[in-house]
Amino acid sequence: MAYIKNISSVNVDGKDINVYQIGKQDSQQTIVYIQGLGSGDTVISTRPLFDKLKDNFNICLVDRAGNGMSSDTKEERTVEEIVEEYRMALKYSTSTKQYILMAHSIGGMYAEYWASLYPDEVEAIIYLDATPAECYVEEGKPKVSTLAIAKAENIFCSTGLQRLLLSKDMLIGKDENDIYTDKEEELRLSLMYRNTYSDATYFEMKLYYDNAEKVLNSRKIKDIPKLYIVADSYNGAYFDNVYKERLNKEYDGDNEKIEEKIENPTFFVFSNDMEWVKENIQINSRVFYVDINSGDDSYKDMQLMSKCKHNIIANSSFSWWGAWLNENKNKIVVAPKKWINRDDVDSDNIELFCENWTLL
Repeated sequence: MAYIKNISSVNVDGKDINVYQIGKQDSQQTIVYIQGLGSGDTVISTRPLFDKLKDNFNICLVDRAGNGMSSDTKEERTVEEIVEEYRMALKYSTSTKQYILMAHSIGGMYAEYWASLYPDEVEAIIYLDATPAECYVEEGKPKVSTLAIAKAENIFCSTGLQRLLLSKDMLIGKDENDIYTDKEEELRLSLMYRNTYSDATYFEMKLYYDNAEKVLNSRKIKDIPKLYIVADSYNGAYFDNVYKERLNKEYDGDNEKIEEKIENPTFFVFSNDMEWVKENIQINSRVFYVDINSGDDSYKDMQLMSKCKHNIIANSSFSWWGAWLNENKNKIVVAPKKWINRDDVDSDNIELFCENWTLL
């Protein structure tokens, strides 16, 4: 696996955890990949993806307990335990202090818990077909029959019997486009036989409902930049709806700040991606979408912004100037408190916001 620059095995609470470093190690941005449930072959299965990213990013792939060649564990796999395992593994293996979390499947809720508790460590979250925590809560606690089947699969895994029960195609699928070499496919299969149903995987499955509830009850990630990548599938369509509903709830608060102070407000929306705004931001009051100015006429949008009675602005200099040029002495301006999402910039102490602006 020549694309891997460095492999570290670090001890975290008595478990040997493998950390793989890939790509441009002197990059100013580090991606930490958080794998899904029972993804034993992640270090190889993600190679095509990381091949696209390695020239621009430092990438850290942590095989949490029970995955890859890391130690297995029979301990309860709480979300607190899992997040701390990632943090400690990275602390012992890299000097990086802030990360872009790229999370797949169940890894999405681990990334959200991490960002909620340690926002200064998280530059952004990329949801790579990640299952929303809301879905696990809606599904409810795992049924006794589900856990019984999972336990049987766990026994088959630990005894090696699953090699007789599960074929290659069932575990890693068919490589119809020849993405992987024969050697990579052989390694993927070996890793999946080794730990697809490890002890750690079983205990993660057992606690997914409890962990999801903790994530939802502690979630504070509105100010974290997020990118959602959702597969074009039945589950993908379901996830897409959940995420859109979540975004509406997060950003409706800005509108409410105006609505609670202004009776029957009218909103004028300016954007360079109006289709996305209409699809993702719900405004319950009267609204006009201003999309008549572009190119050399773009400055007219700023002029129109300044003529509004009040302003809700994004972290952009264009909308900032629109609000600043507003001559209404009684104007209300709502702005994002975290203007620059960088660890070395303290938005609270930069002279950017005018007196009496409302920061969210």
